[in-house]
Amino acid sequence: MVRRIDKKTNKSRRILELFADIVEAKSWIPIARFSQDQWGDERTLRRMLNELNDFWSSAYGQDLFDVVDADGCPVIKGDRFIRRKDDRFNLEKTRAEHLAVYPAVISYLASLRGSIIADQLASHFSRFRELLSKKERTRLDRMSQKFSFSAKGSASYDDTIKSDVVDEVYEALLKETKLKLCAKNAATGEQTESVVRPLALVLHNTALYLVAQYDSQPNDRDAKLYHFRVDYLVDAQALRDERFQYPSWFDASKEFQGSFGIMSGMRQTRKSIDVEIRFKNDPHVKRYVRERRYTSHDRFEDHADGTLSLCFQVTELTEVVSWVLSFGASAEVIGPQTLRQLVSEELVGAANLYG
Repeated sequence: MVRRIDKKTNKSRRILELFADIVEAKSWIPIARFSQDQWGDERTLRRMLNELNDFWSSAYGQDLFDVVDADGCPVIKGDRFIRRKDDRFNLEKTRAEHLAVYPAVISYLASLRGSIIADQLASHFSRFRELLSKKERTRLDRMSQKFSFSAKGSASYDDTIKSDVVDEVYEALLKETKLKLCAKNAATGEQTESVVRPLALVLHNTALYLVAQYDSQPNDRDAKLYHFRVDYLVDAQALRDERFQYPSWFDASKEFQGSFGIMSGMRQTRKSIDVEIRFKNDPHVKRYVRERRYTSHDRFEDHADGTLSLCFQVTELTEVVSWVLSFGASAEVIGPQTLRQLVSEELVGAANLYG
């Protein structure tokens, strides 16, 4: 049943009521059912329908409905009907999916609060929330009580300076302009400025990393890529008048193939390193290790003595060292010898701290 919408009702509310009529309709809606008394004139109704379709198309890549005659043919005059275009579109499923992802995303990106990334996400969910029924809004509001993301030592970007840096990095990536950075050396305190071509923004263990090439480097796949931890930057400025050709050869998802974290080694000299870590016969440790994925080609091997081996290939060992150390005496590096030596040196240094 079409709702009665007073002409004095604000525009946003009227569009939302129109949206509800379309998605809840069991069949096509005759346009004649929307009387002049409700909408003032047909031009107003047509404008509202166009705005609703434009919004839906930008959000989901397709029109929500079209206007057809009794035979289903597009028409602009005569007896017309509003027909939902994609009958396969399951509104309830989409609502449920949004409800499920909302608390997880907001919680995971809590450290980005105040940045343009977090603000745009919040704006998106706020608009979607207005489309929900009162019951669904209540469910959504209660979701934050039921889900949480726990991360110790996570990076923080919620102060003014850091959120401004994130905004500038985001804009440079979005508009493919060069980026002026100011970074501070943690050891010396010295600040250095540089101009880079931003290629990707990577979220790793709650910290943002900018993948970029210096502007002085050639714009090709053989030039070295650099990773800048965003919360270590003192300042960033998108050079809005200095655009660059974004490289077709770059793919962030492929850049970290073979890495154990954010460090992937120099692209020109990368070689796969075979790693084997053996875990002691402890059911809790073995379950923890086996139920997680570390690289795209993990391989497990059970031994007669109850120990478990995890084998994989990486291109850089630095982050593997700290990961092995986190298991203490429950893990032993079998190979390569280089990794075994690095872990040994860290353990000797730690033992010396405690006498």
